[in-house]
Amino acid sequence: MATQQAMTYFSELLIFHKILNAQEVLTDDSFEDHIEQFQAKEGLLVDGIVGPETLWHLQELYARQSTKLPFVKCVADIEPGGEGFDSLELRQGAAEKFNLLRKEISDLGGLVTTAGGKRALTAGVGANRSAKSMHYTGLAFDL
Repeated sequence: MATQQAMTYFSELLIFHKILNAQEVLTDDSFEDHIEQFQAKEGLLVDGIVGPETLWHLQELYARQSTKLPFVKCVADIEPGGEGFDSLELRQGAAEKFNLLRKEISDLGGLVTTAGGKRALTAGVGANRSAKSMHYTGLAFDL
């Protein structure tokens, strides 16, 4: 049994993909059938289960067409003779916290350096880059 919040979210996604119409109510009894319809439409394995592949297909286009949260360019410090960037981009809420942190550290005579912030969704993954990183959402930065 899914939570009401989950059912509301999946209803939005299924309406977006034209599997459910806005007047229909997604229920525990109809959930699997609607997911199977979506999976068949997308050419996915039809099992009625929202696994990683199905979830990705449900969310990707929806997320790309949703209202984007603003990103803010933040000033960063470069240590004399050091490397790094003089700025980074973070999502607005994270940027506000970063700027408060930088001000507090600067007031104490310190520097806040960075090796990067927001990462493109198309950026490769590897030993030093996790596919699950909060950098992709602009909520993390490297010192």
